Amino acid sequence: MSSRVLLSAILGLLVLSAAAAGQDIKKKKGPNRDGDTVVGAIWGFTATKDSEKVAGRFRVHKHVVYHDGKKVGTVDPKGANDTTLIVTGYPKLNGKAVLHRVKVNPWVVWRGDLVREDGSKWNISVEVKNR
Repeated sequence: MSSRVLLSAILGLLVLSAAAAGQDIKKKKGPNRDGDTVVGAIWGFTATKDSEKVAGRFRVHKHVVYHDGKKVGTVDPKGANDTTLIVTGYPKLNGKAVLHRVKVNPWVVWRGDLVREDGSKWNISVEVKNR
């Protein structure tokens, strides 16, 4: 009889542990799984110059660009197919990029040249991952 009680207790603990693990997984799903609390569209970017590459993602909300919850720049739309990205608070990309829309489906893709503060010219590609 005591072995049945012990087995029931162990099974109960396993079920509770599995349920708790499932809740942890549920918490990590979605656009804010990494603690990103800024609302807005996710912009995945890749900037390259020769063999150098900088990649990451921004959030853009009401023409303000955020990285890790901090304002790092602005976006100035020039119509449906052109926009200017100005980065001032992200040292890896500080500068100005004139972007042209090159693709719409499945995501909007923008490409252009980024002129950094040091005068170097980088190719930049931006994918708007969600809106």
